[in-house]
Amino acid sequence: MSIKSIEELRNTFLEFNKEIVKCVCEEMEKRKNEQCEVWFCNTRNNCKYKVEVSDNQIRVGGKSNILDEYGSEFILYLWIECRNEKIAYFYKDIDTKTLNLHVIPGVIQHYSKKGLDEKIKIPVLEYEKEKQCLNMNNVPKVENKYLPFAEKLEECIWVPENYGNNAFFKLQKIKDFDILSGELRNRLKEIRIYANTILNKVEGIESNIRGGLGKGLKYGFIEWLMPKRNDTLFAFNIFHINYIEDAGIFTAYDTINITQVEEREENNENNRINARGNDENTVVVRNDIMGKNQENVYSFHFLMEKLYETATYIETEIKDVWK
Repeated sequence: MSIKSIEELRNTFLEFNKEIVKCVCEEMEKRKNEQCEVWFCNTRNNCKYKVEVSDNQIRVGGKSNILDEYGSEFILYLWIECRNEKIAYFYKDIDTKTLNLHVIPGVIQHYSKKGLDEKIKIPVLEYEKEKQCLNMNNVPKVENKYLPFAEKLEECIWVPENYGNNAFFKLQKIKDFDILSGELRNRLKEIRIYANTILNKVEGIESNIRGGLGKGLKYGFIEWLMPKRNDTLFAFNIFHINYIEDAGIFTAYDTINITQVEEREENNENNRINARGNDENTVVVRNDIMGKNQENVYSFHFLMEKLYETATYIETEIKDVWK
């Protein structure tokens, strides 16, 4: 396998992003008489930007076309804010059994704005600056239940609408989403298989392809491996999740993340990156932000090209940090 796999992945990004941009432009045309703002999250530099929509194009900084600038680089996270309503062209939920957070492109999720003092029944993700970690409240212990979650930002809480309807609410597939998501899934799967081959060549590493991938087209972008080195377990994810202040949590699918996995004595389960805190309904979310609860946990991430740029990159990196 060669760098061609990355080129094919980026071509798939572009086709995927074209449909997202088309949907945003169509929605803005319907709302041309309303006061709406369009926002974009750049998962490469972890910042959000207000963008302009005109002539069926989305422009960054009033100049560059977003597809020309970033279309083949990563999945575009775009959303529209109209007063107390948000239309996001991605979907977020939490698996209450594994405590994993999912950010899935290609579906539309509607939110309403609530005040910071309002009580929210569903899980709420918030960032505690003093502890430098992420906490999610109101997460019940329900096996294999995917719950959408609200996000507490600096000025408000964005709450998904109709959250009680089988935990999936107002989901709409974008045009050609089934085909495009299948292609994206296949590209990421190829990279996972190649990464597994590399890991098995490193002395002292135990890896196999059984790590896994998400079920169905909706979760098919979630690809991972679970290698070991010296009996220490790591999550080798074909994606990277990070929290962007005043924007929320997002997943980058152009990046690989390696995180040490702690064994959780309190529930006798392994393979947990996120964990429940002292309060059973509170989840401490694993992130690159290092908090007291995870000060001995190692995590790093890098662009997927690094797997192919040099045959020794990942082997050298692993030997340096997985001791």
